[in-house]
Amino acid sequence: MNAGIDGCKKGWIVAIEHADGGVCVELFADFTEILSHDELKLIVVDIPIGLTEIGPRSSDREVRKLLQSRGCCVFPAPIRSIMNSRSHQEASEQRRSVEGKGVSAQLWGILPKIREVDSAMSADAALQQRVREGHPEVSFAMMNGGLAVSVPKAKADGQRLRRELLGKHFARVERCLGCLSASLQVDAIDAFSMLWTARRVAAGTEVRFPERAEPDRFGLYPTIVA
Repeated sequence: MNAGIDGCKKGWIVAIEHADGGVCVELFADFTEILSHDELKLIVVDIPIGLTEIGPRSSDREVRKLLQSRGCCVFPAPIRSIMNSRSHQEASEQRRSVEGKGVSAQLWGILPKIREVDSAMSADAALQQRVREGHPEVSFAMMNGGLAVSVPKAKADGQRLRRELLGKHFARVERCLGCLSASLQVDAIDAFSMLWTARRVAAGTEVRFPERAEPDRFGLYPTIVA
């Protein structure tokens, strides 16, 4: 089975495709719980995997270039030295000491999720054979012929366009989304885009950003797949 994962307020929302082609959506409290399900053979998650000591990741630069005006939705991955910061102020001070600039509120807000994934992945780099990093907007751009979806997902039209793209690949996506609250539907849409990417990785047809990457100090390759 393949899975696509996106973070949500309740933990992680996971779109799962079973061997018979059926799909479902499940909620998990933590990332390690997802990894414990050995039947999930290939997982794509919307969280950075592989962090730099200084400077931006080439993967983030490349996908921003692809998305053009929508590149703003790709938050820069944190440098590794801020991962254990206990406050936004401490993280900003640490980054300023290394790069001369602070940490955005958006990045600080998702840092716990990044830390959760990084903790599991850096403990066992071999997990990256099973767990890959994706980005929903990059996947939707690939579904859309290489063009970014110009309307933000926060708007009704943006959600509609993304749901239409998913509907071309998942016959039951609307049924799955209809069982969720409105707030979870937004996260589930992204999870389904990660599941679409997992399909492509399993088939060997994915695109990699960058095509070749150098591993970080834990042996993790900072590569976004779509």
